[in-house]
Amino acid sequence: MIYILKARSPGLSLFLFTIIFLSANKTSFAQTECLFDDSLLKGWDSTQGDLSRFNDTEQRDAGQYDVEIYINDRRKGRSIVDFQINPQTNNLEPCFTAEQLDEDLLSKWDSSMPATSTGCFFISQSLPGATYYFQIDRLILRLTIPQALLHNEIQGHIDPQSWDAGESALFANYDANWYRSQYQNNGNNQYDYAYTSLHSGFNLGLWRLRHQSNYTYSKSGDQTRSKWNNIRTYAQRSIPQWNSELTLGESFTSGQLLGSVRYRGVGIKSDVRMLAPRFCTKSRLASRGLCTPR
Repeated sequence: MIYILKARSPGLSLFLFTIIFLSANKTSFAQTECLFDDSLLKGWDSTQGDLSRFNDTEQRDAGQYDVEIYINDRRKGRSIVDFQINPQTNNLEPCFTAEQLDEDLLSKWDSSMPATSTGCFFISQSLPGATYYFQIDRLILRLTIPQALLHNEIQGHIDPQSWDAGESALFANYDANWYRSQYQNNGNNQYDYAYTSLHSGFNLGLWRLRHQSNYTYSKSGDQTRSKWNNIRTYAQRSIPQWNSELTLGESFTSGQLLGSVRYRGVGIKSDVRMLAPRFCTKSRLASRGLCTPR
């Protein structure tokens, strides 16, 4: 093709020529294939392996990858996914275990499909119509799954099996102060006062043992007074199945409707921290229990 340039301005002619030149060579640049020459590596020979697979920018090696999983553009969490070659498609595909398909993907997968030798299921077979895209540079696996193959999920809900009960630990916190005052009134007088509060506990799994107490000491002249006051001792345990918290021992009511009352017995109340954010309203908070007022 012959281009004829007609322009009064030399600058405009140069601009048009540049655009035409780039357009004519765009196809040739796009078809240029970048190859990795393994002979450039010092001490490398053909007997040490084939590096030609690195010439393909979409090359993926089989194995296990710790990836971030996104389902229909929504982040589901992080999991270790096994990538294997599907013998039917000869492509590298994510292969999920039955537990991952049930808990991580929350999918209605086809359990009649045969599993691989490692006990996992290819996504193209277990979830018909599903597609995937693996960003290996960012370790992100993006899945597109038909809505009909997904279970209804409350937004913000976290499976109780993913909750962490924390570490087993023994701790003790205290606060102590002491002061002395002296005054002269028909002789030297001295007054001493000390106060110590103790908050200790022990965590074991879902159980939490707590103890609160304080100690007071006073001395004025020859008179000395001391008292140990046990505030409360109780055990608590979360009940994820009921979204509630169980309390055994000495405790206090919440005081939301009436003044707080001390009791010794058994109490159970709902814990809004176990609910999805959309359900965290004041109307969901309730308290029930058996108590003996003191």
